[in-house]
Amino acid sequence: MTGRILSIMVAATVALTAGSTLAAGKAAKPLSVAEYSKEVKESFFKGAPNSSKLNKPDYDKAVNGILDYLKLPSHVNQRLRSIVAKGNGKIEILATIAAAKRYAEGLSKTNKEKAESLENAAEATALLLANSALTGARESVTLTKEQAAEASAALTKMVEEISEQMLTSFSKEEADSYVRVINTHNEIVNSGKPISSEDAFIQTIIQVKSTKDKTFTKDEALETVKKIKTCKV
Repeated sequence: MTGRILSIMVAATVALTAGSTLAAGKAAKPLSVAEYSKEVKESFFKGAPNSSKLNKPDYDKAVNGILDYLKLPSHVNQRLRSIVAKGNGKIEILATIAAAKRYAEGLSKTNKEKAESLENAAEATALLLANSALTGARESVTLTKEQAAEASAALTKMVEEISEQMLTSFSKEEADSYVRVINTHNEIVNSGKPISSEDAFIQTIIQVKSTKDKTFTKDEALETVKKIKTCKV
């Protein structure tokens, strides 16, 4: 398995290197993260742009290969394996995380600040995806059913639509702001206290948005949740 993932990433790394350097005296156009992600996905998915045509053994190999490369904590891996079912599109997000992480390694040679931001975003996206296993898993004690549903929808939107965009097209400032939200939510929801992911999300927004001069209110946090749920990415 190690040999397989190395060969996949070496092939993709060649493309990254070729796109980031000068070859034969002429400038080569650098690959974007989105372009690089497409190449990495094709490497994992046997030349296809997504996993839809993989059989179960090849799908499982792709999941194992990506997780072997990412080297995430065991509890994060365990959650990811439980939610990355064939056909739900989440392995594509995992592949984008792997691509962003590898891209950041190459970018660090020329722009350490952007590379660090991208690396942080990749790690946060892995946590976001893993913690999606907790969405709807515990009943909220501070939100109405409607409010909890709104928070669940916003968390789902972040996973299914915002996560890959954060890695491939958001500005550094936009990505950094989402990373702060994701990491804070991860800390609260995995604090060991009996709290729903939705309650933790509201607490996260209040904590992140509050300043020394003004405390963000629960109502304001709920409005933010609605904006996330309905935003176009």
